[in-house]
Amino acid sequence: QGSFSLPFDGWLMNKGDRVSIESATVAGDFLEMLKSIIYVEPEAHITPGGVCPRIWVEELSITGE
Repeated sequence: QGSFSLPFDGWLMNKGDRVSIESATVAGDFLEMLKSIIYVEPEAHITPGGVCPRIWVEELSITGE
C-alpha cells in the first residue's frame, strides 16, 4: 500500500563519489524508506518544491543511465 515509483534526474552519492543520473526511476515502500533514514542535514535548502533539508536513506532501488 505504500509502494512508490518516481522518475527523476539528479545525483547519486556512492562512497563519497557523485554520479550524474539521468532519466532514472527511484522505487520503494514509503514506510520502509522512513525507517531507513540515516541522516538529516541540519541546514534546509530552498527548492522549486519547497524548503527541505537533504535526507540520506539506505536501500532504495534506483534504475537509470
